[in-house]
Amino acid sequence: MLIFLNQSNIRLPRNAEQKKSESFTFFSVGENTILTKSKLRELSKILGQHRLENLTPVYMDFVHRGWLASRFPDLKEAGYFFNKNRLINPISGRTLKLDYRYAHHYNVPFSDIRFVFCDYTKKPLFLNLRLSGDGKGIVNTLKESYGDPQMIEDQRLFQPSYFWEDSKALLVTAILADRYGKAETHIIIVYKENLASFMDSIMKEYPEPDVRTGF
Repeated sequence: MLIFLNQSNIRLPRNAEQKKSESFTFFSVGENTILTKSKLRELSKILGQHRLENLTPVYMDFVHRGWLASRFPDLKEAGYFFNKNRLINPISGRTLKLDYRYAHHYNVPFSDIRFVFCDYTKKPLFLNLRLSGDGKGIVNTLKESYGDPQMIEDQRLFQPSYFWEDSKALLVTAILADRYGKAETHIIIVYKENLASFMDSIMKEYPEPDVRTGF
């Protein structure tokens, strides 16, 4: 039996035209995917019970706060954006967080799956994945799908970090230590165009306040 935990104030369209994605995907979710009731049902058949909410803070952290922005200049503005105190609540209220914690019961290796969608467009902004171990099998699968990655050396990681990038999205893997000191694989997919559009929409709705100098 599938259990769906949705906040009562969230409204999703029943269906929508789902255009084929041209970049990185995870179980057919890509930059053009629109979150609908039918898409939720489709994903839950694959990943199990979900939780959908829109009132919790969102941080685009990976490895540690600021790591993505320090290595990918295109994401530096987004790093500042998600950490602005005055925007924490607006961002929380204009995003949909879709979590799957029991996918391992459905022969999916990930222990933690989180999609963050834009509530304006219902399209994904980024996706975080976590699984135990060094992730060699996942990295090999990614190489087969997307070709050879580029590499980032970081002494704080168990192994080099790998990434794939195109004009629409960025996919990064990193091997960190879990709380017991064992290897744990983290993956993020950032949909750059969707993210830029979301940031523009937030700034239009919540513009920078005028500075009152007193002169």
